Amino acid sequence: MINWAFLRQLLHPPPWLLYTWIVVVGEGILGKAFGCVVRAPPGFECDAAYALPMPIGTGWPIRVVLGYFLPAGLLFLVVQSVSEALDETAKASLDRFFGRIVHADPYSLLGTVDQRGLHPPGWLAPADGFDLQPFDEAELHRHAERAFVLVQQAWAQQDPMLARTVVAVRTWQVFNERIDDSRRFRRGGILLAGLKLAGGRLLRTGYLGAEPAAAVRLQVRCSDPLTDCEQDWTFVRPRDEPWLVVAVDPVKPESRPSGPDGRLERT
Repeated sequence: MINWAFLRQLLHPPPWLLYTWIVVVGEGILGKAFGCVVRAPPGFECDAAYALPMPIGTGWPIRVVLGYFLPAGLLFLVVQSVSEALDETAKASLDRFFGRIVHADPYSLLGTVDQRGLHPPGWLAPADGFDLQPFDEAELHRHAERAFVLVQQAWAQQDPMLARTVVAVRTWQVFNERIDDSRRFRRGGILLAGLKLAGGRLLRTGYLGAEPAAAVRLQVRCSDPLTDCEQDWTFVRPRDEPWLVVAVDPVKPESRPSGPDGRLERT
């Protein structure tokens, strides 16, 4: 009866056995042909069985470790490093060669209609209205532009830490989880080309809990991936600190408001 477990072990040996076997065979061939492949320094003697110099007076167990297992471990590290370097080089070359296909990933831009948005647990949008008075729209606009760029860079590069300072804590935790999920489908980040905000509108202001909140509709344009859409970004301002992103929602084309671009306006 065939021992399948033994057969699988024979055909797919573990690394510690495979690389040790390679070293044993290689050193045996080299030892017979050349003796030692390097000259023995003072305090060492040539041991043709391992094709390596060995410390004078060392016993059999130590010589086996120094002659077989240590070179096997070094060989394993070298092979793994070279393999990973070749994989990354090949991936980068393919990304450049098929750049238009890779960059066209609809998930490379956060907040499109292909996605489900970004919300903290138990999210409820602020009610319609403009309850914050007085209100500095120019300041919100500056913070919104900076937050938009950092969040999109973090999403495209799959690095949530890039947006850590502009996203509210609970939302950032969800953002981090979304990036972890995305990494399961694509390892590397995707560069965004020609990304810009063409305009924005203030939709509503109010309070989320005790924190001032404002919702802004941003008009997004990007040349790669080719995108022209609008997104609703909601911000909160804890204790008069800079505005932080708390939610991002895609806007369907039929629900977009009309009007001039380039500044925040109330609808």
